[in-house]
Amino acid sequence: MVIGIGAIQMIIGLDFYDTITRKPEVFRQLSDALCRQGNKVHIISAVKSVNVDRLMSNLRKSGVEYTSVNPVLYKEHSEIPQLKLDKALELGVDIFFDDMKDVCDLLNQNKIISCLVVGGSFDKQRGIV
Repeated sequence: MVIGIGAIQMIIGLDFYDTITRKPEVFRQLSDALCRQGNKVHIISAVKSVNVDRLMSNLRKSGVEYTSVNPVLYKEHSEIPQLKLDKALELGVDIFFDDMKDVCDLLNQNKIISCLVVGGSFDKQRGIV
């Protein structure tokens, strides 16, 4: 968030599936405000390699403003937390929004503020909601 003179720039990480898609109107407003104030918004979403084009298409349709898109490619679901951590560290992310508790826990352990977004389809499968 830009705060007065000599403002700081925040770097925000957003997952797409079951995060942005959970409340697209909220994340549209949030990302628009953040980008307008000079902050960076990086989309960091785990996908299988065959789904990268689908991610890009769905993201364009969402209307969410962003600085960059960073698909992290996984083969096994268990790889996702470490892949997202590596990308978040590479990009210097300050705050990350994700629907996976394992991702949020790992990022928090590595000093990246993480916000768990609940209520998506994976949460229903896991019995969280």
